[in-house]
Amino acid sequence: MSAVYTTPLDFIITNISPLLVGPLLLESHPVTIWFYFSEAIINTVVTHGGYTFFGFPNADMHDSHHETFNNMFGVIGLLDYLHGTDIKFKERIASAKVKNN
Repeated sequence: MSAVYTTPLDFIITNISPLLVGPLLLESHPVTIWFYFSEAIINTVVTHGGYTFFGFPNADMHDSHHETFNNMFGVIGLLDYLHGTDIKFKERIASAKVKNN
């Protein structure tokens, strides 16, 4: 539950508004919006939980975003790869592998 712990105003501005913009602009069907919101909530809970589960985004990538605030902005890492905002995360993973060997 702490993954979405915010003030009511912050919740509306930063959590709900960004999710609503796309479906409203595209005039999506309510069932589609329901599935979209469900996936977003599950993703938020899983990535903030600190565990990585098969088929879900990597929680380590999201932890990296919270540690530095200037990398790993995307959900699955594809846009971070394309825009180069995954470099610090890759460096951290590489240094962890060196320490483990």
